[in-house]
Amino acid sequence: MRLPVLWLGMSLTFFLFASCGVSSLPSSQLYDGDVSEEDITVTEQILQAAIPAGIHGHTINQNSEIIYSDSFGNASPVRYLYSLREPYRQPRRIGVSGELPSGLEYYEDHYYVCDTSASTITRLNRDFEVVEQWSISQPWNLAISRSGRLIAVTYSGAAIELLDNGATNTLFDGLKGSFDAVFDGEEALWISEQGEPGRPGRVRLYSDEGDVLQELPGTWLNPEGLLLTSHGKLWVNDTEAGKVWRANVATEERQLIDDGYDLPISASQFPDGDILINAKGSRYLFVRFQEERVQ
Repeated sequence: MRLPVLWLGMSLTFFLFASCGVSSLPSSQLYDGDVSEEDITVTEQILQAAIPAGIHGHTINQNSEIIYSDSFGNASPVRYLYSLREPYRQPRRIGVSGELPSGLEYYEDHYYVCDTSASTITRLNRDFEVVEQWSISQPWNLAISRSGRLIAVTYSGAAIELLDNGATNTLFDGLKGSFDAVFDGEEALWISEQGEPGRPGRVRLYSDEGDVLQELPGTWLNPEGLLLTSHGKLWVNDTEAGKVWRANVATEERQLIDDGYDLPISASQFPDGDILINAKGSRYLFVRFQEERVQ
């Protein structure tokens, strides 16, 4: 969803408690199996009745616990993070809040929280205590490579690398409404760009220098959440079109997974390889897809 300008330029406050599980890879790269080309089934739907709409980020830890952000304060005037544990029916509020908490990632026992309005990205330990913080203008989401390299994409259209001790390095800018990013290897990024008002978005693969290495064909109304599975399938949520796509990045062929959800936004992956899509304002707020494994 395109961010209203009125949310920008504030600061972040954290309230701390609770604990969770462990992981050794980014949540989008946990499963390393293979799948068939077409066999995809919905295995679980989590009802909106228990969860607020307006989620602009979620991640999944090694224990299959879902952590998500109440980005626009629909559950509480204070915008907290929440967790869902199996059987995914009763949300638990985590004592972490922000001005507009958006993209979330989980990597090696730490959580990374983007706050678009506060212009910060914060690294938290498993007890949700602050370990490190970076100042970055309007970050939407963060990509983490298998080796732990961190690159944020911002509402203002920049790709920025996060370095040690709160330092940053702007790799390139000029993106058109960048929302999400996922690594393809260690030095290339798939980035979803929402586009400019009245113009379609795009999904491109960029080098560290900002060169366009590849662009997925097709019309993208407003592409947001991305997920690249370990077998080379890029899931794309075309948010305002209400469509979930899966593209083969080698052949650039894309497959429509579903067009029945209202505003699919963020995407993440369970340790067993299942895909979790968040849809804002639909009858179900989280939908779990299973790609059939090739034996």
